[in-house]
Amino acid sequence: YGAMVVLQTTQQFPGTVAIEVQRQPIDSSLIEPKSMPEVSGIRYLAAAEVPISQASFSASIDLSNAKVSDTEYSWVKVQLVSNDQRIQIIDYQPQQIRVTLDPIVDKPVGVRVVYTTPPAGLSPGLPTLTPSTVNVKGAASIVSKVAYAEARVQIEASGLDVSQDPSLVARDASGAAVDNVTFTPRIVHVDMQVGSQLRSETVPVHVITSGSPAAGYTVTSVAVTPS
Repeated sequence: YGAMVVLQTTQQFPGTVAIEVQRQPIDSSLIEPKSMPEVSGIRYLAAAEVPISQASFSASIDLSNAKVSDTEYSWVKVQLVSNDQRIQIIDYQPQQIRVTLDPIVDKPVGVRVVYTTPPAGLSPGLPTLTPSTVNVKGAASIVSKVAYAEARVQIEASGLDVSQDPSLVARDASGAAVDNVTFTPRIVHVDMQVGSQLRSETVPVHVITSGSPAAGYTVTSVAVTPS
């Protein structure tokens, strides 16, 4: 044993090792840390002739017992193991990290159509959406920010009516994009008339009555507001 210790020296690996996430609970999203740290400062004991590389080590965290909550976090142990029995790990950093597991939720949101500026002389009509409401799914803290889904369509210079299937973009109340969510369905169908003759006119309202007044009564006049 004494001879073996003499032949080995304590060394420090100059590189880093990525941390693998294991046993993450179903229907949860890893919110923090936003960027998973890497294991560094690895000190080990090995004979001089033993080759050392990044592949010599494996790092992981086990999330099976972590809390699934958008308000609470958990501390989990970072497990670093040697992939070579001749290498004995003495120390490394970090030994544990803080994680937040957000529950996965979904909610319905309305779809808003946004279109490019039409060519001069053309005016778009009101869009028809199929469907007009979609489900947005993701981490609870992110889904709560989504106010609506945006469907962007392109109005061509030809002035042809729009009949497109645009993808959706999640937006918050201020119109900023919200990432890391999914939609069901992922696309919607938009129909919209485009023309150069679209205008408004004033027309009279003509009232058609049905049925008969009660005995002893008669209709003398009909007032319409607005006329």
